[in-house]
Amino acid sequence: MKVLFGDGHLSEANLDTIRKIAECQDSNELLDWSAKHLIHYHAYNPRIITGGKGVLLKDIDGKEFIDFAAMVAAVNIGYGDKEVVEAIRQQLDQIAPITTNFLNIPQVRLARLLAEVAPELPRCFFATSGSEATELAIKTVRRHTGRRKIISRWGGYHGWTGSSLSASGAALYKREYDPMAPGFVHVPPPYCYRCDFGKQYPDCKLECAQIVESAIIYEHPSTVAAVIAEPIIGGGGAIVPPDEYLHELRRICSKYDLQLIIDEVITGFGRTGKMFAYQTFGVTPDLLTVAKGIASTYIALSAVLTNDTIARGLEDYGKGESFSTYGNHPVACAAAVANIKAILERKLPENAARVGDYCLKALKDIVKDSPILGEARGKGLLLGVEIVKNKNTKETDIELGRRIARTSLGKGLFFGLSRLRVKNAVIAIFSPPLTITREEIDKALEIFQSAVKEASIGL
Repeated sequence: MKVLFGDGHLSEANLDTIRKIAECQDSNELLDWSAKHLIHYHAYNPRIITGGKGVLLKDIDGKEFIDFAAMVAAVNIGYGDKEVVEAIRQQLDQIAPITTNFLNIPQVRLARLLAEVAPELPRCFFATSGSEATELAIKTVRRHTGRRKIISRWGGYHGWTGSSLSASGAALYKREYDPMAPGFVHVPPPYCYRCDFGKQYPDCKLECAQIVESAIIYEHPSTVAAVIAEPIIGGGGAIVPPDEYLHELRRICSKYDLQLIIDEVITGFGRTGKMFAYQTFGVTPDLLTVAKGIASTYIALSAVLTNDTIARGLEDYGKGESFSTYGNHPVACAAAVANIKAILERKLPENAARVGDYCLKALKDIVKDSPILGEARGKGLLLGVEIVKNKNTKETDIELGRRIARTSLGKGLFFGLSRLRVKNAVIAIFSPPLTITREEIDKALEIFQSAVKEASIGL
C-alpha cells in the first residue's frame, strides 16, 4: 500500500499528483475514478455535467439536453441564475460558517420571507435535506402530542434516514434495511388509475381517505400523533388525489386531534401553480416540510414550517433540543432568499400553472394516440404518464419504460422514471424548471413522442 505521508511530509511528486487530481478535466479518467472510488447507492447516468442554463444541461463532452426533470423536481428557478449565484458570492465575501449558536442576517430574512408566503405557518426551523426536515417534523409531533404513531401511505416517499425512510411506503428503498423503526402505519394511496379498492371516482366515496380514519381507530387515537402525506405523490409517479382528498385528511386529523404533516419537498415553491400545493388544494397543515425548491438546490437547505402553538412548545428547552450544524447556514439562506424573491418577481408559479396546463393537454393527446401509454395526469409542472404494455389490462413492463428513457436521452431529453414502483407501475415523471417555455415543452414532447413510437414497434 502506498504511504502518502511516509515521513510526515508530502513529497513534491505526491503534491504534483494531488494538483493533477484537483485540475483533471478528462472525462474517461473521471469516469474511471467514479467507478473505483464512489459508492453508487442507486442507478446513475454516466454523464459528467459541467454546465447549465435555464432548462438546458451540458456535459463534459459539450452535448446539451433538456432537463425535463429539474434534477428530481429540485431546480425550480432553472440553471445558471445570476441573481442566486450573486447572492451566494456576496455572502461568501461576508461570512459563511455560522451554526445555530448565533443568528445571521440571511437566516432571519428567510424566516420572515417564508412567513410572508406561508402566513398560516409563520414559524420555521432550518436543516439541510428533505430527510432531515421529515425527521424533525416527526420528532416535533411526537413531542407536541405525547403520542408516537405516524400514519403514512404506500408509495409515498419522505426521505432515506431512519424515521423518514420508515415513514416512506417504498419497498425498493426499505427491504434491505428491515426491520424499520416501529410506530409507522401505512395505508393505500389515492391512486385512482390503479385503485386499491377497485372503485371509480367519484362513486368510490373517497375510500382511500376513509381508510386513514379506519387505521386511526384500529390503532386507537390516543396512540397516533400525526398523518404525513405528500399533496401529490411525487417520486411514486405524480399521483394526484381527488380535490377533496386532502380536505378529508384535514377533517380526520382535526376530529381526532392529530397533526397533519404535509411534505412539500417536491411540490413547494411554485411547482403546482401556487407557492405551495397546500394552497393549491386549499388545505392548511399543522407542519410543512420543504427542501429542493427552497434554494432550487443551488445549495443544500430544508425547513419545517409550523404554527405559533407548536413552535412555542419547542422553545421549552427543558424537554429537549434540536441542533443542526449546517441548518442555518448563511450562504444557503442567502441563496434561498434570492431564489424565492426571483420566483415571485418572475411569476414562476403562474407560469407553472399556465405552461403546465399546456403540457398536460399535449401529453393527453400523445397518450390517446399511443398503444403503450395509459394515462397522463398532474398539476402545474409535476406531471406523470403511465407506461403500459396493454392499455386495457394496464400491464406494465419496466424495460419498456427504461427503453423510452434511454432513447429520449440519446435524442436530447432527460426525464424521471418512477423508481418507487407503486403497484408495479412504470411512470414517466415530468417536472422541469418553472422557467420553461411552451417552445421548450414542444421540443421536449416531440422527442418523447418519437421515443415512445420507437419503443412501441413490434409490441
